[in-house]
Amino acid sequence: MRLYETIFITLSALTDDEIKALTDGVKGVITSHHGEVVKEEDWGVKVLAYEVDNHSKGHYVLLQFRGDNETLRELERQYRYNESIIKFQTLRVDEK
Repeated sequence: MRLYETIFITLSALTDDEIKALTDGVKGVITSHHGEVVKEEDWGVKVLAYEVDNHSKGHYVLLQFRGDNETLRELERQYRYNESIIKFQTLRVDEK
């Protein structure tokens, strides 16, 4: 399995409980597709570099995980369906 880092930005108006539930849901998608969450960081609300769908702030969450192509495909599919997530990016990390 490969190592990936994914960062997703949610609406800044979400409560801490909603952010926690959303993060747990993302972690659930990873683990249900034979992945493993290695690290989780909640960066909090930050100003976006440019407006996304008329939002100037967003709540950033970073996850590092191990998974395969199927895990990655399902994760990004779930990101696209969730209206609370306004932006996301996933990168493969070289293990050295």
